[in-house]
Amino acid sequence: MTKKPVYSLLSAAVAIALMMGTAQAAPDGGGGKPENPGSNGQGKPGENPGGGGGKPDKPGRGKGGLYSDLLILNRSDNGLPIFSGVPAGTEEEGEAVGEPVACLQPVTAAPIDDGENGPIDLYAESLVPQLSNPLTNAANGKSVSPVPLGGTGIAGEECDVATDFVDYPQEVLFGRLNLGRAPTQVLKQQLSDVTDVLSAASQLSLDHAGRLVADGVAIDSPGQNLAIHAELQKFGGLKAKDQTAIVLPDPGISGFSFLDIAASALGAAADKGGLVNLDLVVYDNRILNIPNLTQYDTLTGDGAIGEAGEKYMDYSGYQYKRSDTYPGCVRGYFIEGETTVPFHGSLMHYVFGDADFEDDNVFAFATAADDARRVIAFVHDNIVTNVDSIGQHTEVICNAPTPATP
Repeated sequence: MTKKPVYSLLSAAVAIALMMGTAQAAPDGGGGKPENPGSNGQGKPGENPGGGGGKPDKPGRGKGGLYSDLLILNRSDNGLPIFSGVPAGTEEEGEAVGEPVACLQPVTAAPIDDGENGPIDLYAESLVPQLSNPLTNAANGKSVSPVPLGGTGIAGEECDVATDFVDYPQEVLFGRLNLGRAPTQVLKQQLSDVTDVLSAASQLSLDHAGRLVADGVAIDSPGQNLAIHAELQKFGGLKAKDQTAIVLPDPGISGFSFLDIAASALGAAADKGGLVNLDLVVYDNRILNIPNLTQYDTLTGDGAIGEAGEKYMDYSGYQYKRSDTYPGCVRGYFIEGETTVPFHGSLMHYVFGDADFEDDNVFAFATAADDARRVIAFVHDNIVTNVDSIGQHTEVICNAPTPATP
């Protein structure tokens, strides 16, 4: 007889969240799904995980604490968590009880400050003590170390972190994205408010981070952007109250689809100084119940890869290239103490340190969202006088002289 896993520290929050999501999920409906999901039939949903920091506490039972212990996990290339088999614990007499238990596998990760751009989410290969059995996280290709499980070795603690390693798991931090845990009516109202603005506008465009802009005014409300993000992933578009489709802007980027706008909206909803990563995307999708409501393709966990029966967004058709999205320039002033220093150059240089990125699937989607967050943070933290929109490289900005020192 197979022993039922005990999820205490690592798996309780995920298991409870799954049950809650199942209880609140709407039925699929039975209608067929589009063969080529995307804007005007282009593209297909993609996914990506994220990280945070700090030792998690025991999961809460109320709605506010329901998702409080969601950890950075080992994941497949589609973002589904990969379970690890943990030997059965022992009774007090020292005899093993039952068969190995399938447990969610946290991996070590740590923010590393390079002294220039602030915290960067790098999977730590230099933690002390070094953990054995390094592996490659298929979701993002990073080298990670699985955190030892088994608790104190007693039966019932198989999925707990081993006693000497309780400081290694890292919790995904949601910040402003915690709004997704509020009653569903909250985001419904945010969606209603923003679609009223968008449907009444005479012109829609996208700004320097890919946010929707109505008659020259960017949609910068975190709540409205989170509502846009969820709605686009569910239905691929936005509608006015009379159900008229809102025509989304096209920046002329090859392969651009509604998913790119959804990614930018997630970045705009997140904390400016936070991090959008792969784990965060997967967890956030669950909290917003997107996989159960989407009309696009999903993947279903089988208990070895992915929670058994749980749906996950399928981002396998999503692609993202940073330099195609941000080919433009930016001008303005850095604030250094009580003085300002003029700057002028490419977004790739000033925001991304000239580091390009090109990939697909959930990792690409998460990176696209975090890139939007980084651009928003850069513009917010400095005095920016001119900046190109996504997909744009304008002569008037790129060839203009560096601003004069005030």
